Amino acid sequence: MKKSDFNLEKLMKEGFYNMKYSDVYKIISKPWASTEDIKKLCQCGNKKAISIRKIIENEVINKGKTLPISCYKSIPTPILLKYLNIDIDYVFEMAKKEKELEELL
Repeated sequence: MKKSDFNLEKLMKEGFYNMKYSDVYKIISKPWASTEDIKKLCQCGNKKAISIRKIIENEVINKGKTLPISCYKSIPTPILLKYLNIDIDYVFEMAKKEKELEELL
């Protein structure tokens, strides 16, 4: 699977991202990611989020695995994070620092 050119750290440093690290951590802590979660993480519209979701769905299916059948489609969050090249440890550390700063203020 080709990795996305998505760069969370760069987006947050440049101010294009309107979520806190703690919000990002809440999303990436889930076992399954919905289209809405993808939209929030990538700061994109519905079409792009569905496109990303379908790429990952196809990757999972091509490996011979199945996805849950429900009215809301979801994908495994670890595979999404790998595709988006998001470092969980980095997000966790930044969310922890963010919380410490909020407690000081």
